[in-house]
Amino acid sequence: MVKLTPDKLNLEPGYEAFPSIFEGMGLYIGDTFKNKNGTEMIVKNRKSSEKWYVVEL
Repeated sequence: MVKLTPDKLNLEPGYEAFPSIFEGMGLYIGDTFKNKNGTEMIVKNRKSSEKWYVVEL
């Protein structure tokens, strides 16, 4: 079985996942990065959810 892990270069605004997925990409809450399209994004979390997500800056 092959485990697929997303790459931060392929993330799009609105992507949402558990913290362990983001940590596997080396991303933590408040980190900013650019995807392959040059879109600058930031990692955030919702108080009402266990998941983290990314939004465009």
